[in-house]
Amino acid sequence: MDPFVTWAAREGRDLATVLLESARGPGGLALWSGIGILLLVACGIVLTSTGRRRMAPLDPALLARPSRRRLAADGREGGARDARGFVFRAVGDVVDTLSHVTLRAVAWRSEPGRIVVELAGGPEPARGRRPICAWESGFLEEGLSRVVPRGVRVREVACRGAGAACCRFVAERA
Repeated sequence: MDPFVTWAAREGRDLATVLLESARGPGGLALWSGIGILLLVACGIVLTSTGRRRMAPLDPALLARPSRRRLAADGREGGARDARGFVFRAVGDVVDTLSHVTLRAVAWRSEPGRIVVELAGGPEPARGRRPICAWESGFLEEGLSRVVPRGVRVREVACRGAGAACCRFVAERA
């Protein structure tokens, strides 16, 4: 048995509590967050105060693979959250910032009733069927909503991750 586990059992302390307390110390977080706590959660093993191990019930949702829809929603929210940290005064500011943040060449044009933004480079061309640039969509939507009256709704109409030559986003009034 691991000496650390034996010590925690002998002291009558819960292993999870001991790991969390040690994470508060200098350098402890890097060691225990990556090793001890992750293993505890992944294995579902809980050390009782008597030192015996028992299997804690695992939530099946933790093991389930997230849906594409959920991943896209998280990406859009992440991009919108990141855009809130910038000050934009014009559409060009939003596009220039996106170019600097993503390290991709960006071009944009205004068409009647919409703004079209194209990003060159980025994900390698793939054989997927769906656009994958949810973060960029969220960033553009939040940024453009700050400079366009009444806000905009952004959708990705072409994506390098889905085999297109470039990623193309269309922003239309909400």
